[in-house]
Amino acid sequence: MHILHVAKYFPPCPGGIERFVADLSEAQVALGHTVTVVCFAHLEQNDAAETVLIGERLTVIRVRTLLRFAFAPIAPDFFRVLQQTLKRLEPDYLHIHLPNLALMPCLMTSYARDRPWLLHWHADVPSDARSLLVRFGALGYRFMESQALKRARRIIATSQAYADKSPYLKANQERVSVVPLGLSSAPLIRAAREPKHALFIGRFAYYKGLPTLIEALALAPDWRLTLIGDGPEYDAIKALIETRSLTGRVRLLGSVDDAEKELALARASVLCLSSIERTEAFGLVLLEAYRARRAVIASDVAGSGIAEVVVPGQTGWLVRPEDPAALAEALNAAAASDLDQLGLQARARFEQHYRIEQVALEIDQLVASLNLAAAP
Repeated sequence: MHILHVAKYFPPCPGGIERFVADLSEAQVALGHTVTVVCFAHLEQNDAAETVLIGERLTVIRVRTLLRFAFAPIAPDFFRVLQQTLKRLEPDYLHIHLPNLALMPCLMTSYARDRPWLLHWHADVPSDARSLLVRFGALGYRFMESQALKRARRIIATSQAYADKSPYLKANQERVSVVPLGLSSAPLIRAAREPKHALFIGRFAYYKGLPTLIEALALAPDWRLTLIGDGPEYDAIKALIETRSLTGRVRLLGSVDDAEKELALARASVLCLSSIERTEAFGLVLLEAYRARRAVIASDVAGSGIAEVVVPGQTGWLVRPEDPAALAEALNAAAASDLDQLGLQARARFEQHYRIEQVALEIDQLVASLNLAAAP
């Protein structure tokens, strides 16, 4: 089959969904498919608009982005590029990753409307989000989303919890299938784990709950923290670290490459994900920690898939969101635990449930059972 992914971004742009789309595309190629990805070029990294061939059967087409509004890239040329790509390739189906403003050109061109659609529902755009920009953007996005849901032959949710909580998925539950996210395997980096060393990897965005993590560190004076990532809250978090007199115990590394990220995971005692709302729909970084044999401490966000990934007592700890005392208590519990055993159990859970080859095969089986290549 020829599969066309319509994604928001693609590596080297950082991010969990970006990494998943890349790993899934390569796993689908390994299964014998030809894969094309059409996405936005990343404005902040000056990711060049270009066509990249990765091997013989994977092509990535990045469309130049002019600006960004409410976290959404704006690229006037996306319609033309998508239309020309569809006309030239005639893929068997479109695999569209949401949320994604590329829904607009997908709905506008007949070449896209004539193909079967598989929607990968990574997250709602919540109308009650704390960010006013997100709430405002959701108003205009909702119509496009509703039209896409009507057209989709199948909708993939990344967890049962999210499928049950999302009002948009509940309204279309007869066409929803749950397939977890996954990652490719990677060689383990050998490095000594540093005691009482917590690690955060992710975007510095409001929903990541980084102030909670900083306040928890103030309550756990024996711990150190490394923060990897960048984003709109970076300056505010840096200021909070200084205000709480934690500069001697917190390292801000900014954005790093995959090798440095894997080294940081190898050196960390635990990975912390302190998210505060369902905008954190799954937490792919938890799988990166599992793959590296690292236990995790994560927020038990209602309706998120986090609680389906983290197994308390086996792979880590779940704590109340926005509760620094609970997070500090979990850090102290981690210091007294057998982290080697937890790490082995985390890796075993990764191998059993979250290998990208297994995820790609599940999607292949879903496509085959629904005959998505046939006309609706």
